[in-house]
Amino acid sequence: LVKSPKIFFVDNGLRNAIIKNFQPLKMRTDSGSLRENFAASELIKKDIELRYWRSKSKAEVDFVVEQQGTVIPIEIKSAMLKHQIPKSLASFITKYQPEMACIACDALFADKLVEMTKIHWAPLYRLPVFIK
Repeated sequence: LVKSPKIFFVDNGLRNAIIKNFQPLKMRTDSGSLRENFAASELIKKDIELRYWRSKSKAEVDFVVEQQGTVIPIEIKSAMLKHQIPKSLASFITKYQPEMACIACDALFADKLVEMTKIHWAPLYRLPVFIK
């Protein structure tokens, strides 16, 4: 359920110029948005149509990609010290039972089977490798 579309810039530099903010990522209050925007631009470069999911209860998954009839939910997180599954992603997995899900974050590589979904944790720059 979606009321309004998300808007992404293909170039984070242009986004930074518009909002006049070139501070280092660690000092920014919008680092989550920057990471999500970077992921969107990388997926767009691979000709992947971007969708996202939001429920009536405000649970949201950043991206939902469809490939070869398979749905892949993707969460972008700026910091995850442990390999936790965000509540919104867990909700999506319970409802739709996808084969695979991705969490792009600063955590180390990991894989975990939850219900019947294989969840991959990887650094954000590796996201295009997981979504082929």
